Amino acid sequence: MHQIVFAETQLRTNTRRSSLCNTKRSSGSGRFWRILLALSIIIQIFPAYASDRGANWEYINFDSNGTNFNPQSQLSRENVQLLELKWTYPIPANSEPAVNIGNGYYGVKFHEGSTTPPIIVNGTVYIITNYYRLIALNASNGKIIWTFQYQADLAEARKKLPLAGVAGHLHGFYYIDRNLVFPGIKCDVVAVDALTGKPAWTLEDVCAGIPGNSGLYGGVFDYPPMLYKHGNMLIVQSALMDGIAGRGFVAGYDYLSKELKWRFYTAPPAGGDPDWAVRVRGKVWIESIKATEIPVEMLKNDWGDLGMLKFQGMAPWGVFYDGNISRAGTGTVWGQMVVDEETGIVYFGVSQPTPGNNATYRPGPNLFSDSVVALNANNGELVWAHQTTTHDLWDWDCGWNTVLGKIGARKAIFKSCKNGILYAFDASDGEMIWYFNAPSYRRSDFTPFHADSKLNSGPKNNSMIGNWDPRNLETFQRKWQNWPSIGPFWENPTANGGVESDIAYDGNTVYVATYNFWGYMQVSNTEGIFNVGGFYLQSPESRKGNTTIWAVDASTGKPKWSYYIDGVGQRGGLTISGGVLYAASPDGNLYALDSAIGKMLLKRFFGERLNIPPTIGATEDGSMLLFQVVGGTAFANTFHGAIGNPVPGALMAFGLPEKIAHSIENEPAKEDVKEIPKETSAGAISETSTIIYVAVVIVAIVALSALLIGRRK
Repeated sequence: MHQIVFAETQLRTNTRRSSLCNTKRSSGSGRFWRILLALSIIIQIFPAYASDRGANWEYINFDSNGTNFNPQSQLSRENVQLLELKWTYPIPANSEPAVNIGNGYYGVKFHEGSTTPPIIVNGTVYIITNYYRLIALNASNGKIIWTFQYQADLAEARKKLPLAGVAGHLHGFYYIDRNLVFPGIKCDVVAVDALTGKPAWTLEDVCAGIPGNSGLYGGVFDYPPMLYKHGNMLIVQSALMDGIAGRGFVAGYDYLSKELKWRFYTAPPAGGDPDWAVRVRGKVWIESIKATEIPVEMLKNDWGDLGMLKFQGMAPWGVFYDGNISRAGTGTVWGQMVVDEETGIVYFGVSQPTPGNNATYRPGPNLFSDSVVALNANNGELVWAHQTTTHDLWDWDCGWNTVLGKIGARKAIFKSCKNGILYAFDASDGEMIWYFNAPSYRRSDFTPFHADSKLNSGPKNNSMIGNWDPRNLETFQRKWQNWPSIGPFWENPTANGGVESDIAYDGNTVYVATYNFWGYMQVSNTEGIFNVGGFYLQSPESRKGNTTIWAVDASTGKPKWSYYIDGVGQRGGLTISGGVLYAASPDGNLYALDSAIGKMLLKRFFGERLNIPPTIGATEDGSMLLFQVVGGTAFANTFHGAIGNPVPGALMAFGLPEKIAHSIENEPAKEDVKEIPKETSAGAISETSTIIYVAVVIVAIVALSALLIGRRK
């Protein structure tokens, strides 16, 4: 705002000077001064509108490329130590829940607080709670602008939809086409007007009438849909309920009419499909091996019959059920999808197979579980898929964000999965360009080792499975990790993953938080409903966990630096901006590291765990603030410190001291950022600012033309 004021001051000064000149000079000279005046206004107004690079944070992971990279430079490695608290907004407790979840096995109380990164748009910061309350706050002072409470009757919805229940927390919402869009709990998607807080539109019954489904869904779970703007397509995903798996899918809806256009399924229909994997083998990679190199007979009968179980009686979710229930399958997206507006391809990661630890009823590679998938966003046709863990026995899904970037002139997809590996894939065909298996891992005995493929996911001397090779039939027939033994064993990474957070990418470097966390696993049978095939026992000894944050060269996959955090597992994600890498840790500290060398610049303790990364955006006057959600109950494992803590928490805003903030020019970020696909560039000026700037330029050109014509006359 100070820049605009400066321009107005100069306008008044120059106008006075022009008046003085006009009393002494000819009319032609006066026109000359007016032309100079107009040019000075254009020059000085341009930065006021162009300087908002990074003013808005519109997605969970900043932009539609999923980068977690804000190109602003107000908050930087030079001044991050000066951040001070500007205001705090205590998140209201869930005292009067507006969502009736009913009774039943999966009917759970919604957690307190928020586990979703705040969104910042045009000087307003938005948060959404785990009990589905949207709150709009003035980013300058934290004052409430409006609130919206989502209403739903899950007990009633279960009568017409194949729903088992809901998760106790929500991971995201997006700013799309002037609306805030989030998933509901009854297979619905809701859009709320960002200015007024009034309902804009709703997409209902996404999981109704799914062909080949005999399982149950957990609503449209955790993450909102993405909009493919060029194709006018809203891309929505289903959810997985372990042990009673509804058939996973991704669906495309016409954005205006909300008419279903296509569905892509991640598992066969109930009863199985013998050629499920065979038909797509020309477009699929399995752990860096092209599926066409795997004997066809080994791909036959993938998933078997999905463990169909006949059940009649009152189901645990409170509804009488008579029919077959699928005990095996996979869901879809647990993380932000990305859409390449230039090519019309949508990319996403797929959840783990279920049951997660016992594969007795799911032979084969289990496509498309644990895969990164690319679809034609116009029609849902498969472009390619790359399965990162075949026939998964560890619950190593490919959750969290998918990132679209570049390696030279080659478009690339960067993705981490819970197997602890960071990947770079060719965005056009899915071939693995490189992988990064952090040397900080201490993998357990039953972690697979690929003896003769390009991908080695564990040290040779630390694997008892041996030749875990997709071309070996035994790989697809193994029933559990230490099979045929039935005794307990140590596991690392566990179902909580070796990477359990969003990555960040600034055009040159990919940042990933890896961790060691040991669990003592006991495989169980899969008889009956809801049996997930394994559980964790009380550990017979203490094995301390730790986190290592790695900076990885985006072109080569080679590490640049690492930063070690003892005794805690990083969850939630990383944020990169102004040459600073931010890591909000469950140990209650916000770590700010120099993104170039990994040196700690700031460590701030909040006295309560931090479950999600910070976001950065601008107030109405252009001052950049860092927003951090503190507290809230979200996760079901003590390593992350989240069991049984009902603290609602707060949203806290941090900025530079006022005098310092107003002395900093909004220059482009100092990182040498490589080009990102043009349509959704991470550093692009916001749409609103572009329109304003173009309008200003047009008016100025017209004015200058008129002055020049007048001078000729």
